Amino acid sequence: MDEMLSVKDISKSFGGRTIVDSVSFTLSRGERLGIEGRSGSGKTTLMKCILRLVEPDSGSVIFHGIDLLRIPAGRLRKVRVPIQMVPQDPGTTLNARMSAKDIILEGARYNHTIDGSEESFLSGILDCVSLRAGDMDKRPDEFSGGEKARIAIARALALKPEILICDEITSSLDASLRSGMLSLLESIDASLIVISHDKMALEYISDRILYMEEGRLHDCDSRQPEKGNVFR
Repeated sequence: MDEMLSVKDISKSFGGRTIVDSVSFTLSRGERLGIEGRSGSGKTTLMKCILRLVEPDSGSVIFHGIDLLRIPAGRLRKVRVPIQMVPQDPGTTLNARMSAKDIILEGARYNHTIDGSEESFLSGILDCVSLRAGDMDKRPDEFSGGEKARIAIARALALKPEILICDEITSSLDASLRSGMLSLLESIDASLIVISHDKMALEYISDRILYMEEGRLHDCDSRQPEKGNVFR
């Protein structure tokens, strides 16, 4: 498979404590990579280092031949647009004063990723995430937790990402909503990095799973369960 992302020897410490310890992995085009680990294992910090939301102490992140850790901060925002992250508890990242429509389209308007009319562009994204056009004038506090997660995913998809990183977005959902969310992720036409402590969810969605413990990544052998039986 065509390699899209190469992460090599990423390390990050806070207050003398190593959170991410010389982590390396690759992501291929179209691959769904799962990263499993307990809370505090360093998973989220690793993803933030990849996007330079947190500056790593060392390492490299090669995307389309460019090391994201070496480019000037002024260029970074545009270069990393094709890599989008949906954070844990995505509802907290939705602007309470904005309508769902404006939340979804704000980044797309700024980065000029809208094809055709806004209405048809938005309609296509809403179809992907199973949200209703009639709800788009509502504010975030009028949506359920699962719907807020879908709005956050829609916002990311509006930027036409090549890589989508999802951080524990199923952790607060019940079994039926979790199954629907995983089916949604499975349908997305982008390479995925899915972070979770839920091994069964990762086995359902992932082509390959890595396990993170005390800041280090390890190979994780796992068999794919029958998809109809994952949440019984």
